[in-house]
Amino acid sequence: MITRAIWLRVIFFERAIQILRKIPKKERAAYKVDERIENLHKKMNQANKLALGEMRRIETPRLDISQSVEASRNYVAGRNFPDVLLAFANIYPGANVDQIRESAKKGMQHSILCRLCTSTHITREGRVAAKSPGFSFDNTDSPETQQPIWQEMLQHYQSDIGLVIQAHILPALQVVNAEHRLIEVTLLSLCRSSHVIPPGREVLWAKGLFFGFERDFVVSTHILIPQLEHLVRMIMKQSGLKTTTLDSNGIETENGLSALLDNPDIEKVMDKNLIFEFKALLSDAVGPNLRNEMAHGLLEADRAESVYAIYLWWLCLRLMINSIPWQNHKK
Repeated sequence: MITRAIWLRVIFFERAIQILRKIPKKERAAYKVDERIENLHKKMNQANKLALGEMRRIETPRLDISQSVEASRNYVAGRNFPDVLLAFANIYPGANVDQIRESAKKGMQHSILCRLCTSTHITREGRVAAKSPGFSFDNTDSPETQQPIWQEMLQHYQSDIGLVIQAHILPALQVVNAEHRLIEVTLLSLCRSSHVIPPGREVLWAKGLFFGFERDFVVSTHILIPQLEHLVRMIMKQSGLKTTTLDSNGIETENGLSALLDNPDIEKVMDKNLIFEFKALLSDAVGPNLRNEMAHGLLEADRAESVYAIYLWWLCLRLMINSIPWQNHKK
């Protein structure tokens, strides 16, 4: 638990910054307001880091996944190419956003703390990434209720990914690598047959997927994340959805992934489960936020090879494999 003194310090710093920001700009220089705001920001981040240090991991009973691990290994073992890739890419069906939402709602309905307490999400750098208020289920469609439900969905999703990686994907990958030697040129041929991968991007997808099979997820993460963003943009453009912003000077710029995924019309052209997974993995501050952390130079090595990065690699493989007309590759 976080000590009350540290938490109050964070709150006071935040309120002081908000008050100072109300001072008109023309009067700030005389009272060195900007310097004070900067100093308060530093102190607030330090206090947030202290708060992180005070947090304790909540241990839950260990799950016995040995049967799932063995079943995953057996599921891909002894298969010929390319059947082994089809089996590996479909060893897990992917997230079901409707089920995750219902599970999150049920869990929150039975939690008094969720109803009464606000929650604050702090990054490892000590920044507050998001806040959600206490809420009531009297109106589940209100923005005040949707925000905490969404954040609870992300928590459920991240827990699911951890289990999927340990029980299914990594054990199966170990068997695939032991029984087959997937080289980059083979993956390139498959990428060129994919109906999903945009023309001209096959080499990059093949390299990203290859490094994943080599278990170098630091490299695969940095290659594949921009390719997923490009894929989303191309799907939207081909469907006639706007992917740019025009400013007052007539300069048009491409929207980033967060803005693309927040487009209300995107569900017309992409599967809602896939949209959820992209948001949860790549662009939401409460989640792993892999795309934004990478783009801003915040992604450290341990995060680039975390269970979320491994799952992202596997998700890219799944997209590629399931978009291939396999009759052209089977002998």
